[in-house]
Amino acid sequence: MNKKMNVFSIIMIVLLILVNLAHLIWTFGLVSEQIKTGFGFGTNMEIGVLYPWITEILCSPVLISAIVYLIISIFKRPNKNLLISNIALFSTILLQYIITNLFIWF
Repeated sequence: MNKKMNVFSIIMIVLLILVNLAHLIWTFGLVSEQIKTGFGFGTNMEIGVLYPWITEILCSPVLISAIVYLIISIFKRPNKNLLISNIALFSTILLQYIITNLFIWF
C-alpha cells in the first residue's frame, strides 16, 4: 500500500501546484491593489470579484482531495518528503484563499 500512497502523493503534489498557480494570478493582483490603496479599503474589482471566487469553486475538489489525502496519510504512511510537500502546498493555497477573500472584503 505504500507504493499506492506514494503515487497518490505525487498526483496530489501536481494538482496542488496547478491550483496554486491558477490562484496566484488573483492573489498577486489583489495584493498589488491593496499596496496601491494603502491596505485600508476593499477591492475596486466590483463584479470582477466573481472570477477569483469561480477559481476557488473550481479548485475546491482538489482541496477536498488534499484533505482526504492528509487524513489517509495518518494511517498509511507515505514518503516523508512527499507528505511535507503536500502539507506545504496545501497550506499555501489556504493562505492564498484567506488573503484573497480578506482583500476582497476589507
